[in-house]
Amino acid sequence: VGGSESEVARVDKTRKGGEMLDCRKMNFGEGPKGIPVNCTAESCGARHQHLFLMIPPYHGSTAFEGLINSSPRVANLCSAKTPMCEGQYVLRDAGLIDWDRRWEADSVTSWSKAVSLWSNYWNMSKCILMEKSPSNFAKTEHIARELSEAPDASPVFVFVTRSPCYMSRSFHKVGIKLPIHAGRSIMDKDVYMLELMMSQFRVVQAMGLPTLHVRYESFFNEGEGVDGVIKKLLDFMPCLDTLSDDDGFDSVGGKRSLPIREYVRKHPLHPSETFVPASARSALEYFGYLPSS
Repeated sequence: VGGSESEVARVDKTRKGGEMLDCRKMNFGEGPKGIPVNCTAESCGARHQHLFLMIPPYHGSTAFEGLINSSPRVANLCSAKTPMCEGQYVLRDAGLIDWDRRWEADSVTSWSKAVSLWSNYWNMSKCILMEKSPSNFAKTEHIARELSEAPDASPVFVFVTRSPCYMSRSFHKVGIKLPIHAGRSIMDKDVYMLELMMSQFRVVQAMGLPTLHVRYESFFNEGEGVDGVIKKLLDFMPCLDTLSDDDGFDSVGGKRSLPIREYVRKHPLHPSETFVPASARSALEYFGYLPSS
């Protein structure tokens, strides 16, 4: 419940017996500096841009998909008629993913084959080809290393994080299964999720590939809001040309989403925790949730 210390936080605080970080004192500063896409508002360049949204469940993946899909240059995978227009189901049906291990880094057989398969469903007259399966977030390094060497692929990554302070409890009902999760508390899993996103972002950034970080909380932050997120996306990838939040996103297998501004107005964001473990400090600082110590 927003503003009150949850049972999870109290248990962790007692169990660890160490320093805890007060969610009520956090603010939003600069996150990691991204690497913009080499394109212009007039042109995507010589080949398609393969845009991967690295967004775990309940981190705003459908909101970002709808926002980016408003660009006249973006193709989605909705013609495959999979739940929420996600490409992971196409891979499942083709036998290219170990479905029981889909949250693990090496569960996809070949990313080159995946892109080739998705090309049957993307509108290839568009120059930006989008994929947003939530299970991809742990596979970033594998995607980046394979597709960066492919002659017909230009991988682009947008990471969206959500602080453990503002994590949706619904997130834990999704059933994400990573080996590191065994025996961990809910709060430890939240912290690990942010640390994993940090390590994946660093790898792709070190490879020099186009990479952007956006906080889910930015939609609700008075100093940023939807317009701030739109500006950040267009600055990062000018060939998106224009983005609009005028309509919700009608995804296959899911309800039509509200325009983001309307959702923010109806569902203000409150902290879900009062304290988080001090072990989260490094990742919180890296993504701009805390000033660097």
